[in-house]
Amino acid sequence: MSEFMIKNKKRSENLIIACMWIIAALVMVKSIFTDFGYDNAYQIAMSYRYISGDRMFLQMWEPHQMSKFLTDLLVLIFRVFSPDYTGVALFTQVMGTVTSLLIAAGTVKLLSGYIDRLTGNALLIFLAVFKVKQTPFIDYAGQMIYFSILVFCFLLLWEKERLPVYTVLAGACTFLQVLSYPTALVSLIPAIIFLATVKGEKKGLGILAYIGGGGLPALVYAAYFIVNVGFVKLLNIATYIFYSDSHSSTPHFGEYWMGLIWAAVFIIACALVSAVLWFTLGRKRNISFSVLAALCMAVGEPISLFVTRNLEADLRCFVYIVPSILIMFGAPGIEKMTEGERRVWLLGTALSFASFVAALFLSDLGILTILAYLMLGGAVSFIPLKHVIRDYRQFLVLMVCLVLFHRGLVVWGYGNASGRVMLTTEVQNIIRDGPACGIVCDHMNKAKFSVDLEELRRSLSKDDKVLVVGPEIMDPLVFLYTEAEISNFSVIDTPKFNEALEEYYAMNPDKFPTVVLTDCWFSVSNIPEDSYIMSWVESNFEPVEDLSYYRVYRKR
Repeated sequence: MSEFMIKNKKRSENLIIACMWIIAALVMVKSIFTDFGYDNAYQIAMSYRYISGDRMFLQMWEPHQMSKFLTDLLVLIFRVFSPDYTGVALFTQVMGTVTSLLIAAGTVKLLSGYIDRLTGNALLIFLAVFKVKQTPFIDYAGQMIYFSILVFCFLLLWEKERLPVYTVLAGACTFLQVLSYPTALVSLIPAIIFLATVKGEKKGLGILAYIGGGGLPALVYAAYFIVNVGFVKLLNIATYIFYSDSHSSTPHFGEYWMGLIWAAVFIIACALVSAVLWFTLGRKRNISFSVLAALCMAVGEPISLFVTRNLEADLRCFVYIVPSILIMFGAPGIEKMTEGERRVWLLGTALSFASFVAALFLSDLGILTILAYLMLGGAVSFIPLKHVIRDYRQFLVLMVCLVLFHRGLVVWGYGNASGRVMLTTEVQNIIRDGPACGIVCDHMNKAKFSVDLEELRRSLSKDDKVLVVGPEIMDPLVFLYTEAEISNFSVIDTPKFNEALEEYYAMNPDKFPTVVLTDCWFSVSNIPEDSYIMSWVESNFEPVEDLSYYRVYRKR
């Protein structure tokens, strides 16, 4: 290859990298402002009530409360610089973006010996932009994924340098991963197998340091709550939490099955179009079928979003299947990998499969969404593609563009609360006050935020203890609108009220509400009148005021 061709190739590569990063930067900025939803609000509300003085397990019955430690830290940092909680949501979005970028950069640096410059940049963008919930906010699901990536990195560093500190850190990250997602305990299996198969000395030391790094803080954590709450009482509370958790009875297919079908239809359509293009053009111009397939998906996905968004087709979650596609294309290269590449790929894929299994057993998400938890496996599959696809770099660039196009176009969270696929061009209203200040959403949600803030601040005082009765899905940020004390046993965004509420107040009589807010729409209740919670409310409280979106009850 002549010097001119080499310079021209490098110039083209620099241009592709620059274009990818410009698009990635725009997507990340867009996501900070538009992709904040009820799950994120739930995480912030948990930290808010904990920082306000509520005790874990005793007064907090949220099923995800052990995962709030990272949000606790962010909210505490935010309060150092802010007199109240105005804008806390936007702050957590920014910090989530920065954190994911740092972890992605560290991972790519560790893997730099296995990938070229273009692939490295594509991988960095993939790790920074692809999200298991399409939001930069790092909640319990994001924490499980990112701590899994850190475990992956520390185990590889142990194999390379044999310093016990790395396995201790890997163990500590596994502990934090399990706090975030208890069923992530299954990730112990691939981690220990990896340590046991490391060549050379200190195998036993590595395993012991790993178990100690995670086991010791786990024992201290468990002992703290057993001593302060009591073992029997802790078990009883755990039973009530499970009994009142809407996640525990939701099937993985259920209402989500249509998304899986539309994803399958889209992939089949892309495969057929790719086959036609390959037979008519690809063979003559020496373009591989894989590259044509990636091109069809990257171009076809945004087109499909525009075409189908007003129909029943739900393509919001299609992007979650990308890690599976990367693993599927990368797996055939295992025989041609070097020993180092093979161990990296097997470890990353096994840890990602553990995350998938963890979500499968604990989450209420659809099976298509759970495929996103294979993110680390998709990332390490960037490595073996050079052994499988001739034009693997073009393939990877197109797959990353697919992720960028989707994340740049689709709005997740408040902007999509209507259930219809909404695009970035449709959400042009900025919330101007309150904890969600700075978040961009649709007109109706913005108007509701403004009205709720004004009316609730007028109707509630800091001496009130408020129980908020929401519909099947509610916004937990409402708990931060006033200084009133939280009386809900859980601030989860998918509330489920039953007899556990009375047990909660029997254990915590000082949390009995002085005021109840029930969700309504201009005096029309959104809560079934024959439900348990409405019967309980109406027997203990009387309505005193109808706000725009809430009915106010006070003690008789």
